[in-house]
Amino acid sequence: MPWFAAQAAVPGALAWHAAGDDEAALALLADALAYGQRHGLVRSFIDEGERVATLLSAIARTPARFPGVGLWYIDELKAAFASDVAGAPNDGQKASLRPGASLAASNLSAREVEILDYVARGLSNKEIARALRVAPETIKWHLKNIFEKLNVNSRIQAVRSGLAFDMPSVRREARARGEGKAR
Repeated sequence: MPWFAAQAAVPGALAWHAAGDDEAALALLADALAYGQRHGLVRSFIDEGERVATLLSAIARTPARFPGVGLWYIDELKAAFASDVAGAPNDGQKASLRPGASLAASNLSAREVEILDYVARGLSNKEIARALRVAPETIKWHLKNIFEKLNVNSRIQAVRSGLAFDMPSVRREARARGEGKAR
């Protein structure tokens, strides 16, 4: 399941649930959860609100029906819902928040944020380079800088770190600093 399909599956599951077809809703959400579990998605689920938490509880009650979804992941998402409501970071976010990391994320340029967004969507360096009309080596250079600024060693760590810092606000800050100009 590609990233976009996982993103679309969450509101799709809510629509099935609202239409009264809980079987279709749970099956669709379970597919998205299996993808999310493998790729560390959290916000994709909690941003849709408490209605997703209701469906998560239904999936957790019958784990044998959804073998691709771990109960630990559902518990993690429920904790994220609780912390989102309370406004406090959950354990997963606490683990990724290191001293100075918030400052580092806000120091990403608009281009670096854009590249990190493409990485989060699962694009390869070549695909990102094509989309931005630059050489793949340029993407590698930007990724090296992103890794240094976020103090991470892999693409998935960079995405998780970036997402933990509410990338849309980082993107707005970068644009406000005048770094959003086309190159």
